[in-house]
Amino acid sequence: MAEANKAISLQANLQELLQRISEKQQAIAAITTETTSAAPPETTAEAVIAAPATFAASVFNPPAEIAASSQSFDALPVSATAQPNVNALTDAAIYSSRFPVGEELILALSVNGVQLTDILVYKSQQLFLLGLGDFFQIVEYPIYVDLTQKAANGWFLNERNVFSLKPSTAEQLEVNLQGKVFNVSAANYQLRDDDIYMEIAEIANWFDFSVELDEARLSVNIVSKSKFPVEARAARRTRMLDGYGGVSRSVMPEKESPYTVFTAPLLDIQLAAKHANDKTRSNYSVLANQDLAYFNAELFLAGADQNLLQDARLTLSKQSTNANLLGPLRATEFTLGDVTPVNAGFGRTQGLSRGIAVSNTPLSQLADNRKVNLTGDVQVGWDVELYRNGVLLDRSISVADGRYEFNDVELSFGSNDFELVFYGPQGQIETKVESYIVDSNVVASGESTYRVSVVNAGKSLFAINDYYKDPANTGILAGAIFDYGITDWLAYSAGTSWFMPEQGEIQQYYTLGANLSLGKYGLLNSAISVDRNNRQTTNHNFRTRFWDSSWSFSYRQDQLFNTERSVLDNRNDTLSVTMNGRLAENSTLPLSYQNSWYRTNYHNGITMDNFANAIGFNSRYGSFSHNLNWNKSSQLGQLPDTTQLPGTDNELLQASLLTSTELSGGFQYRKSFGKLFTRFYSNYAIKPEAELLSYGGAFTYRWASSLNSDVRMSYLVPTDQFMFNLGLNWQHDDFLLNTNVDYDFNGDWSVGMALRFSLGYASMQNTVFTSGRMISRSGAAAVRVFEDLNMNGVFDEGEPLFDNVEVKAVQGYKRGITNSDGVAILSALANNVKTDIIVDAESIDGPFMITAIPGVAITARKGYLEQLDFPIVKAGELEGVIYLKNDAGEAAPAPYILLNLINETNEVVGSTRSEFDGMYLFNNIKPGRYNLKVDDAYIDRRELKTVREKQLRFSSDGDLIVGVDFVLAPLDNAEGYVVSVGQFKSARMLKLYYHILRRKLAVLYGQKPFYIKSRQTGQFVLGVAYFEDDPNAEGMALQQAQRSCDNFLQADIKCTVEYHGFKY
Repeated sequence: MAEANKAISLQANLQELLQRISEKQQAIAAITTETTSAAPPETTAEAVIAAPATFAASVFNPPAEIAASSQSFDALPVSATAQPNVNALTDAAIYSSRFPVGEELILALSVNGVQLTDILVYKSQQLFLLGLGDFFQIVEYPIYVDLTQKAANGWFLNERNVFSLKPSTAEQLEVNLQGKVFNVSAANYQLRDDDIYMEIAEIANWFDFSVELDEARLSVNIVSKSKFPVEARAARRTRMLDGYGGVSRSVMPEKESPYTVFTAPLLDIQLAAKHANDKTRSNYSVLANQDLAYFNAELFLAGADQNLLQDARLTLSKQSTNANLLGPLRATEFTLGDVTPVNAGFGRTQGLSRGIAVSNTPLSQLADNRKVNLTGDVQVGWDVELYRNGVLLDRSISVADGRYEFNDVELSFGSNDFELVFYGPQGQIETKVESYIVDSNVVASGESTYRVSVVNAGKSLFAINDYYKDPANTGILAGAIFDYGITDWLAYSAGTSWFMPEQGEIQQYYTLGANLSLGKYGLLNSAISVDRNNRQTTNHNFRTRFWDSSWSFSYRQDQLFNTERSVLDNRNDTLSVTMNGRLAENSTLPLSYQNSWYRTNYHNGITMDNFANAIGFNSRYGSFSHNLNWNKSSQLGQLPDTTQLPGTDNELLQASLLTSTELSGGFQYRKSFGKLFTRFYSNYAIKPEAELLSYGGAFTYRWASSLNSDVRMSYLVPTDQFMFNLGLNWQHDDFLLNTNVDYDFNGDWSVGMALRFSLGYASMQNTVFTSGRMISRSGAAAVRVFEDLNMNGVFDEGEPLFDNVEVKAVQGYKRGITNSDGVAILSALANNVKTDIIVDAESIDGPFMITAIPGVAITARKGYLEQLDFPIVKAGELEGVIYLKNDAGEAAPAPYILLNLINETNEVVGSTRSEFDGMYLFNNIKPGRYNLKVDDAYIDRRELKTVREKQLRFSSDGDLIVGVDFVLAPLDNAEGYVVSVGQFKSARMLKLYYHILRRKLAVLYGQKPFYIKSRQTGQFVLGVAYFEDDPNAEGMALQQAQRSCDNFLQADIKCTVEYHGFKY
């Protein structure tokens, strides 16, 4: 049945397409017949002089050169290069063309590789002649061509960069660019009816660019070091975001996604069963995210058959990019439940504890430029590795509580690209990237941020599986940090922490810090912390970058004072140096490295030294990382009691107690060989004894796109223990199923099965959807694509749905295909990152079908399923012919005329040029009302008259509108007497003066006021009456003008009678 329906649909589409083609052929035939057998239809030209009533509109519609004067462009210096940088392809000395001189060509014009439009050029002896008016309009330079004066005036990039072109002799032209003069010989330009056509090499010389011409493809590319305004405007629409994410900026209108009372949760579920020693055990874990009571609710549950609830946590949070939470606190994030407490000192950040946390730090900004916490949710049993710039920093093996935490990771000066690699128990591999750029303070001048938390340390919300049992480590913990920017380069911070344990004394300390930004030279941080027991810690850190490496130098001092603030003899000093960077970055084998060294001198004479080296690379040869760690502890002086130990070698014991050295390391290697993925690792020790500690490997082979098997082995050398696991995995789009055989370190065999899947509910289609990937820890969108028959923009019952249509999240780099219900699911969208959701028009089945909206922007947040409707409509087509009359009144098709299609909001939604036969075509026109206009700049430059615009309406049926023709004609010449009430340098001042006089004028004049531009003075003349000169009337027009002026003079309105010639 489905195939039959599809065949019927295809047949209907084909019939519609054939009908449209037939209509179009008939329309073309009708136009061709009309063109060859009759004169073009007349259009009513705008009367300027013959009907003075039309003058009133002129006062409020300044000419193009005045309207454009308000444009503003980025300032760039004028180049003083004397000759264009023409490459070998376009060098006239060696260039040979297949086109004869004078041939008309239509070339595709690009600027620095960005395609703009098609242009008309004429082949010349060198390269080609390009219309100056067209060129200035395309690159958006406010320079305007006057054909009657054979001149051009305006500016480019900045109003100080003045441009002028004028005749210098009978044949030569003179170009002045901000004082730099160029002469153009008659051989390098042509004055035609529609423009001044200039040799492209001349224009390149003026504006310092080079030209790349490809005659085979009929294209030309302008290469310029300076950006043209049109290029800068396009770049602004796609400008990259700053350090966080590095994706193109969203440009679509945003759909708000406020928190709601309740939404269906996004669930990640993992179920497992294992049989060993004649017993079967099962377990589960669930990650859930949803909106609940206007918060985001994040829930984790885990249990087994013997204990149904072994672990549980719940976090309620709310985030705002507009800092409008909690009223006057203007918070950006508010969290309660199981939260991470604020670390206000030099210790380690504690794990999740029940309580509340508030911050006003912008969500896209680091709260602390010294360190960062990288945390998140993951299913039970996964391994997580943390890399920075390709170097392994830390790992968490077989996560048991559904959460990974890499807290207090130090940040280097410059770029910090962290990669989290997740290894699933069924052979899955997933990655997550977080990038931070550290080159300034976290607050600018006058800015402030705060972070506050109050928690019950060591206790979870549900008091299940608490990680602290010792009452000395559990209790109320409050912390706060405040940062303030004195200047852009100097910021202060203050913090405090207060801890009241269940057993023991209250602990409290205060911290004060200063942060100095030295620009490209680095960052200097200093802080001091004092507690209520007179313990004091100072820390100084300087981070910079040189020799292509990031460096960190730190000094820390811990000491104890007595009640009189005298230093006791128990000072500890720590000095550390860290460097990291990349070698051979542009080679096929770039090597990342990190070296760190620190020394601590304790008050009891013990000295601890540590050196760590880590290297790694990611290349086509695989991913390799190696870590080496060296530790040494020593104590100066003698141990007085060693001689009293019976039965010992005192000298040997003395040496062993004074010095202890350890040296160990490990490596890991990953590589794919076609369908086979391999992973090897090994750990070893060199001191105090050289030995191999462990080694192992994993192999995953993909038999088909949804079926793979994996083998994992590990061997612990000191204990002679071996582990082996063999698994078979079915990776479906909706779930992942694993069966495995396992031999553990205890020598026991087992067989097991695990199932992982994700669930969500889309209310728009009233169905549950599933996924084989984790969806709860990120945002998602459900996009429905339908044909909007009634053009109301929303889906109505019975409207057709589209399947197999591709939907994209542009900045999220995600795509989906609509199902039989017309819905595509986009999951795993990055949190708090705005992304454009668009429909790929080429994937829509059916002729003339286009999207009614260009797209929608959403800001994804975890646990929330955004639901969007994308209406599809039938597109219309528009065509016609442009005619141009000569001085004799004869009309002929006019080629290469620019037309603009303008919607109801006055936006240009389409532009095209007429072909060689005068015909033009617009396609893919959405239903609605439009105005079609011949380009104003062309009309003004050519001094033509026509009906400036025509109103059109396209219905949802995919209309084909033909015969919308334009007739252009030269303006008529007129000479006569104008009663002038003033001349002005600008049309703006003229209109201001007119508004002052209009009440007085209302009782005096019979004609409506108008303005013209004087050919003699170049100023704008405000006229209140006009009398055309008639040689046969013997001065009648002059007498009428003088009588009219006398009436104005009697009303105390100054006026003069002036003779003017102009065109209308």
